[in-house]
Amino acid sequence: EYPRFEPKLESASQASEEEAESLLLKGQTHKKNVSRNLLKAFSHYFVLEDISKQSEILKLLLEQAERDGEYSVALSYGTRLEELISALDDAKVQTETANKMAVLLTRMGKEKPAILEYKRALSLAKSSADIDNEARIYCNLGILFQARGELDEALRNYQLSKSLFENLKKKSAIAVLLSNIGTVYKIQRNSTFTIWIFHKMKTVLKAHRISRVLGS
Repeated sequence: EYPRFEPKLESASQASEEEAESLLLKGQTHKKNVSRNLLKAFSHYFVLEDISKQSEILKLLLEQAERDGEYSVALSYGTRLEELISALDDAKVQTETANKMAVLLTRMGKEKPAILEYKRALSLAKSSADIDNEARIYCNLGILFQARGELDEALRNYQLSKSLFENLKKKSAIAVLLSNIGTVYKIQRNSTFTIWIFHKMKTVLKAHRISRVLGS
């Protein structure tokens, strides 16, 4: 089981929507005490039973903790967020959260749980025909498998991601995938295909005026 965030709650008599809105705004706009203000806002919205606002704040807390490198803390927010959004019946948000959880697990070195979380995210994306997120998840899986040295599996996921992005006509994403695929083939010392794939990548970049290859 993953760590679960447990908020410090305001009493029912002290909970105030006006105060919650003020604290949330501070958490979004002030550079100091970001997490502190967001946590206080969450406590108010928890008592007020505003699930939508609670979810919004948990996303912000997760992102802040991730920026600070506090992946275990971020994971605890993500666990609580998954519980909340299951009640909202929003498949896209559920998919994005599962994908984010998998990314956090990967950064924590928990590769096997990350793979399971990615697969859960894929299932959610496919069930709602969310092609964009499906493509992103395949790409993330490719990165994970490449880091593990499982190059054939990395290529399979990169190719699946590229195919989906081609359907969406997302040229910059295709260029990134071509770069990743070329890198894997380079590692495998398949020099002939490496030359072809990088030539293909440069053609895509030139055609769409993309000045830099991400991940190269």
